[in-house]
Amino acid sequence: MLCEGRLLLKSVPGRGAVAALVFKDGGGAGMKAIIVDDEPLALAALYQALLEAVPDAQIFSFTGVREAMDFARRNAPDVAFIDVMMPEEGGLSLGRALTSLYPRANVIFVTGYKEFAFEAIAMHASGYLMKPVTADDIRREMAFLRNAVNSAAARICVKTFGGFEILVDGKPVHFSRSLTLETLAYLVNKRGLSATSSELVAVLYGDRGCTDSVKNQFRNIVADIRKTLTQVHAAEMFVRYSNFLSVDVARFQCDYYDFLDGKPDAVRAYASNYMPRYTWAEPTLALLNSLQAQFTRVWDG
Repeated sequence: MLCEGRLLLKSVPGRGAVAALVFKDGGGAGMKAIIVDDEPLALAALYQALLEAVPDAQIFSFTGVREAMDFARRNAPDVAFIDVMMPEEGGLSLGRALTSLYPRANVIFVTGYKEFAFEAIAMHASGYLMKPVTADDIRREMAFLRNAVNSAAARICVKTFGGFEILVDGKPVHFSRSLTLETLAYLVNKRGLSATSSELVAVLYGDRGCTDSVKNQFRNIVADIRKTLTQVHAAEMFVRYSNFLSVDVARFQCDYYDFLDGKPDAVRAYASNYMPRYTWAEPTLALLNSLQAQFTRVWDG
């Protein structure tokens, strides 16, 4: 469910651009969209139109091409709404870079100039909108996206009962570090809520403290997550912005989440064996044990 959206504008030293991010509570469950326009008022209007058209969307807003691309490299968008007339590299260049990085990303160009329509069509954009953009305009384009949104959820499976494992297309994903897997397990346990780097360091390293050596090791863990998930085309399940890390719960299927939704197969599969390797998972284990008893009483009653 979407919290009240708010546009946060931040000056970027030396670039003359302003980056704006719209936060959502718990990461949301809808499509992930980025919107890019160098005019803050136009950006705000586009945000409001998109919010009206797709209320459960996760919307990340930027007035700079570089900031938008930097974010996209860490967070695969389903849809990108990009103003054509952008400073720096330009909106068309950003669209090409996004589709090169994520071939299934839907790029919709937004502009007040009709002469750019041919170039947008030539690069196989998903859509082309003329300003001012309305919610109805966006709904129309969303009905004809080139690539389905959230199709990754069927490919990525996360198992938490009996251990922790990530499977993509039915094959286990192997990370180079055991702490990489634990980091992802902790984030899955948080169900889309963000964890700070310092919180994760405390969980992973305990009394060792946040030394330079530990910080370096944690940076390597984050790099391992991004590299490995990118290699198996599952980078979209991991979200990082600044010092905050989370998982996008709409991007994968998980037995733990299915259990909480009361799905019978998941409840029956549970045998008091939630992530047994991790002591920090014990509160969730207790919760699941209690819920299973309640489900059983209801079904037997």
